[in-house]
Amino acid sequence: MRNSFFDIIVVGGGTAGVSAAISAAREGCNVAIIEKESNLGGLAVFAEVGTICGVYKYSMNSNFEYNVGLYAESFTEELKSLSKSSPIKGESGLKFLPYVPKLLASQCTLRLKKNKVNIFLNSKLSNVSIINNSINKITFEKKGVFLDLKCLAVIDSTGKSLVSRFLKLQLIPTLFKQSASQIFTLSNLKFKSELNLRLVIMRAIKRGVLDGELKEDCSKLYPVPGSFKMGEGSSKITVPQEINQDTDALQSSALFAVHNIFTFLRSNVDGFLDSKLKSIAPKVGVRVDDRPVGKYILASKDVLSCYKPKDFIAYGNWPIEIWSQKRRVEIRRFRENDYYGISAKSLISNSVNNLFFAGRNISATDTAIASARVIGTCLQTGYASGKLAVGKLNDDKILKTISNIQKEQF
Repeated sequence: MRNSFFDIIVVGGGTAGVSAAISAAREGCNVAIIEKESNLGGLAVFAEVGTICGVYKYSMNSNFEYNVGLYAESFTEELKSLSKSSPIKGESGLKFLPYVPKLLASQCTLRLKKNKVNIFLNSKLSNVSIINNSINKITFEKKGVFLDLKCLAVIDSTGKSLVSRFLKLQLIPTLFKQSASQIFTLSNLKFKSELNLRLVIMRAIKRGVLDGELKEDCSKLYPVPGSFKMGEGSSKITVPQEINQDTDALQSSALFAVHNIFTFLRSNVDGFLDSKLKSIAPKVGVRVDDRPVGKYILASKDVLSCYKPKDFIAYGNWPIEIWSQKRRVEIRRFRENDYYGISAKSLISNSVNNLFFAGRNISATDTAIASARVIGTCLQTGYASGKLAVGKLNDDKILKTISNIQKEQF
């Protein structure tokens, strides 16, 4: 057992966690980030999400106007250049940027190293110690060895409220479990365009369900926008998820759905006759999990009314997007050319003095997190959580820290 000390420990190496670690390190803090997987990027990499959503203002025009904060904007612009991609406007007016997952992982690693953040990969959280209502030590397991890291503050960006779970803190329960999604890539596709591919898939699936060749559960297939190139394209199939279903069972259901739909398309649609199943994303994309309780709980009314609290630290541009178990995606929009603000209090624990939240792990209701969970918003809440943690260590008044974030980022 080895012992080390860090000012701030970030648990979870997804886009939010990486952003939190970077913002804290830029303030001169000694920062460590702990990630259970073999690489950084979280579900954006391992579930191969494929699109950065939530960085552009919602409008029906053709302009791609950033409205998210300077950190998320710079991250997106860098990834855009690396991926050699261009933003896309969907039929519904929503705008997003396609990206290459492995390049996002490299981008996260390089940014952390540039800011001298200590990276612990393949590291599974095993215990959280607390004294006088403040976390003082994180224990994790790496290759059979348990390591203790002492700290002054912790940021939970796991998307699963792992730190709060270890401390047995109250959580905001997930009452409505959204369908998960499994990304897979096919090669040797014979289609003229992505639009042609999408239309053919829709017609074929509808026919398959009516004819009884496909179950309704396996019929919700969506090509990933911007992924169709040189006869290859990625798609996501939604997978029903039960409230208490374990990850292995969910992954098994996802793989069954992929092979089922691939077999159907290859056997029934001309453009798929010579297609091959090139790859399946390593992880199934789970959209929501139980969230921690902060000093404020972001609610759907905040999102839909475009509420902008005085203590905002991030903007939300994405609508409430609910992937139902029984029907296709449901989108609840707010007014065009507007946005909502996310309160700093949604990133601060209501019960532990030095615990902060980021990404899909912020304090929010089921419906509110269905908007705030997208990568663009996660980048900015992550960056803000790092600043808030540093402000706590410096004994700065919270209003001063929030003002600094607003001046720097907006």
